[in-house]
Amino acid sequence: MHAFVFVLAVITAPAHATAAQPAATPAVPAFGPHVVYGIVRTVAPSSITIVRHNGQLMVIDITYAKSVGRTGPLYVGRAVGVFGTYDRTLRYHANAVTSANGIHHGIWPDDV
Repeated sequence: MHAFVFVLAVITAPAHATAAQPAATPAVPAFGPHVVYGIVRTVAPSSITIVRHNGQLMVIDITYAKSVGRTGPLYVGRAVGVFGTYDRTLRYHANAVTSANGIHHGIWPDDV
């Protein structure tokens, strides 16, 4: 008789009762090298901030790229392609920063 009561209780449970869903986690970039493109917004001694094609601001650590001479002159308002990797805190570290002429005209390369 106990089994019958259990089944009956399951069948009569309210339809709107659902298990709590876990909160969505932000997308984590894949391990390994990446290339991001954007327009330089600010230049600091150890970082640049770029505006990506979706309008998102991204702060990039350029310490290593500068130390090995892979940045060239960096100017606010210029398009750049940045080759680098994300660390565990999702901070992007540049290995090289290069000019990316053309993105001002709406031709945005895909980030990889």
